[in-house]
Amino acid sequence: MKIPFRGESNHMPLLSRASSLALLLVLGALPARAEEAPPAPLPAPLPAPLSTPQAANSEDIGGWNLDTFKLPGKDETICVVTREFDNGDRLGFVLGERGRGIIYGQPGLKVREGAEMDIGFSVDGRQPLGFHGVAYDPSAIMSEPVPSPEGEKVLAVFARGQKAVIGSNALKLRSGELDLAGAEAAIRALDACGSANNIQVVRIDPAAPAAPAGGSGAPVTGSTFADDGQAAAPTAPPAAEPAQPEPTPVETAIRDAIAAEAKKRSAGVGYAVALPKDVTGDGQEDVVLVFVLLEGKVKKGYVTVLKTIGVNSFARLNTVDLGGVPTNDPVIFTPAGIIVTMEGGTPAKPKEVEVLITPDKLTVKKKK
Repeated sequence: MKIPFRGESNHMPLLSRASSLALLLVLGALPARAEEAPPAPLPAPLPAPLSTPQAANSEDIGGWNLDTFKLPGKDETICVVTREFDNGDRLGFVLGERGRGIIYGQPGLKVREGAEMDIGFSVDGRQPLGFHGVAYDPSAIMSEPVPSPEGEKVLAVFARGQKAVIGSNALKLRSGELDLAGAEAAIRALDACGSANNIQVVRIDPAAPAAPAGGSGAPVTGSTFADDGQAAAPTAPPAAEPAQPEPTPVETAIRDAIAAEAKKRSAGVGYAVALPKDVTGDGQEDVVLVFVLLEGKVKKGYVTVLKTIGVNSFARLNTVDLGGVPTNDPVIFTPAGIIVTMEGGTPAKPKEVEVLITPDKLTVKKKK
């Protein structure tokens, strides 16, 4: 959707963590002029799979939603298929370069983002299979990715099943029975998404000889139940991954700001884009944060500003409700604030929301 130019546009490819930080340092206290290169979005440091300001594609697969996400600052794609139930529970499966995983969300779940716990599942009453898990927003947890070929076998259990129960001993969590109708088609679509996007899943082949033809009834690695006779031979332990760099102060501030709003509204985190720009007029680079929360079945867009008040120190201004869902079109900076294009408009008549920004607060400008 094309937006009429009324200020400085900031639509540029997402940068890596290092180049984003370099951008902040280079811009320093210099105000951007119309003829200068506009600021590029900072990659918002949200955990996969919902860590991106743009979902490239979305498709309905028989009651399941298949989304393709481009990770910010990385040449990496993640495919996610999810189903939301009438009670607000969410069940999903993820496919990325590191393997396949399981997602479970529940409106009443309150967990610190990034917290680690166990996550397990049982299909059709069989003994549960457990994994190490992590919270990627205050109301959702996901398993660590399982490399091939074990990852395919884990999801195959869901594809063949009728009902699933998800649980976590650490969180004292146990879901009701989740209907797996359509899961087989959804998982096939997930695999097709991986192939279409050339996702090269890491593979850890069994170190021991494969089981005899027909299976031995041995349990899937890490489980206490037999996978319908399709044995999973012991796998070699995965190679140790390099330590992840510590988040920068600005990344931590972004993460904390979104997590605080999600907790306040008992919502899940959708996607976000962070834009470096001096919008409070003090000559220091602030961060304009546009993000979407998943409130039950409804997506809602919000804007806040992280005002720079010192070296690696930020004050979060108030958060304003955009009254809808922002599109992927670039945010437009104006002398008084920003203009955000919302879903529901047309190329001829875009739906826009103007947010006025002062050193102390944000206000949605009312239309006359």
